[in-house]
Amino acid sequence: MGIFSELAFHYDVRTPVKWALGLKGLIVHQQISIVNPKRDFLAADEYRATKNVTVVQRRQEREQAEASKAEAVLTEVQLRRKARILGSKFAAYDPETALKLAQAVLDVLRADETLTFSKILELKEELSALEDELDEVKRRVEEASCQYGRVLHFQPHTV
Repeated sequence: MGIFSELAFHYDVRTPVKWALGLKGLIVHQQISIVNPKRDFLAADEYRATKNVTVVQRRQEREQAEASKAEAVLTEVQLRRKARILGSKFAAYDPETALKLAQAVLDVLRADETLTFSKILELKEELSALEDELDEVKRRVEEASCQYGRVLHFQPHTV
């Protein structure tokens, strides 16, 4: 965070400009007050932490889906290896082997579907967290730019 992480310059345009005659000429003074804006920084931190926990949970769900798919693929490959002894054509398999192989293929496809869905959920959560983070950074940059401009604008200068 910057120098003014919890402080902001407050400039009220309704405040009249005060003119004073200085030694080197006319100096314009504007009322500047430093205020603590009513922001709940702890609530913002809690929100970000909650978003991060959700992202981690989605990542864990994806990892579980990847493990399930890997197990399903292994089972399918093992069944195909055993079935290969019976022949290379599916029609040559006995009904029990054909049923097990068909179930294994279906399990792989379902695991792939679950994995794809969990990846989508994880990426959506991650994108949402990144968008929130970007909004926060943009807000901080905007505040810092305003504060910088106000500090520059209200430096005593001669006319």
